[in-house]
Amino acid sequence: LYAMTGNNDAAYKSFGRTISQSPPYELEFNARIRQTETAGNQDHKKILRKLRRMAKSPKNKEYQSQIYYAIGNIHMSRKDTAEAIKAYETGIAEGATSGYGTGMLHLSLAKIYWETHKFSKAQENYSKALSMLGEENADYKEMKFRSEVLTEITPHTDIIEKQDELLYWATLPPDELYPIIDALIEEEKRLAELKEKEEKKMKRESGESVLDQASTAAGQEIADQESKKQWYFYNPQIVSQGIRTFKEKWGERELKDYWRFSHEISSLMAADTVAYESVVDSTAAVTDSIATDSLLATEEVAVSDSLSTDPTTREFYIQQIPVTDEQKATAHAALRDALLEAGVLFKDKANDKELSLLYLERTANEYPDHERLAKVYYQLFLACSRWGEKEKAEAIYSELANKSIEYIAWYLTLDDMKLASVYENCVRNFYMLDEINKSLMRSAELEEGDEMASSSEMALHYAKKFEELYGMFNDRVKQN
Repeated sequence: LYAMTGNNDAAYKSFGRTISQSPPYELEFNARIRQTETAGNQDHKKILRKLRRMAKSPKNKEYQSQIYYAIGNIHMSRKDTAEAIKAYETGIAEGATSGYGTGMLHLSLAKIYWETHKFSKAQENYSKALSMLGEENADYKEMKFRSEVLTEITPHTDIIEKQDELLYWATLPPDELYPIIDALIEEEKRLAELKEKEEKKMKRESGESVLDQASTAAGQEIADQESKKQWYFYNPQIVSQGIRTFKEKWGERELKDYWRFSHEISSLMAADTVAYESVVDSTAAVTDSIATDSLLATEEVAVSDSLSTDPTTREFYIQQIPVTDEQKATAHAALRDALLEAGVLFKDKANDKELSLLYLERTANEYPDHERLAKVYYQLFLACSRWGEKEKAEAIYSELANKSIEYIAWYLTLDDMKLASVYENCVRNFYMLDEINKSLMRSAELEEGDEMASSSEMALHYAKKFEELYGMFNDRVKQN
């Protein structure tokens, strides 16, 4: 009760009194685990020593998930997410293959990855947690919602994460770049060891723990009963399990016909090592380009005739770095489009103000020459309007409209030959101005009183300027 009402100090002491009474082992064990959740400012080093001793004890072999969950919670209470992640991952590798304890480990990882914008890992862990935790879990609705929206968003956020990293690496000299890559290699080795442990554990286990068997049997019974009333695809837990099993076997797949054809599998295998998979049509074309152009010209790296597929080598990472101007332009194009799409999806699908504005504003600030800038500002306008930031929305649109008017007026001062050379740019600015006017009119229709008058006045102002400038532009075009 103390823990549920947020009185952590009292809860910690109460769990301690339970332990001091020498209760049955299972009760004592659970009291120690719950005590870690309410530790607060207690001596975390002392608690961690106790938990690590518990993890080594043979009688706690079936409780590894819960112990490492507690260790991770202690690190999280200290804001040490790196160590918390390691603890949760170790719990998954050492503990049961499924069940409530493992589900809570995946849920904890998912929350960390969401907050740190590692959305692909967040989606993977939300999906696994969803298949292990029932609707009675307090976080069930949130993890179901996030798992679903991230399925659409992660293709774009993966590009953002990858291109940001590669473009940053391209600015570093070897003595700064190599330590970063070496750290990634060590992390890759650590994760490979955990994965190997998990695979051995799954082979070794002939069945589940008593608790997990009971949980699975109960869940199966409910599923059997529900299946008589409910179609397979209406059961979110079963669907989530199916998606997870599919991804474990086939990986991430685009929703399209003939996805099992061999050339599609080859493309999937190349996706992890090629930085430009979202902006090219052929994996082979990218492979040829990177193999000839993207290796750093240093004495420490030998130029190879083929791409490395081993993530425990420096070459695997170095070969992906954009070095030439053309490669950097390709990387920026992929990043620019992914930022816009992610911003729109976080607005429309996730209804997340912070993340939507983060990606949309970044698109506008970093890529002011974006050919879809009108859409960027329109989406920013919608986002700001949705979350009550009307002044900011109008300021964004006024700036873009005034720039468009300024550009068009300048274009119209050019002679006919020069005007013809910038024809497309001029048309693009007319398009922006027209979109601004339409958006303001739509906004005015949804408002009342002074706010409606303000938007209508702005819309009429830009409509008048549009008609005036467009008339002048048409006259110039007809003359030629």
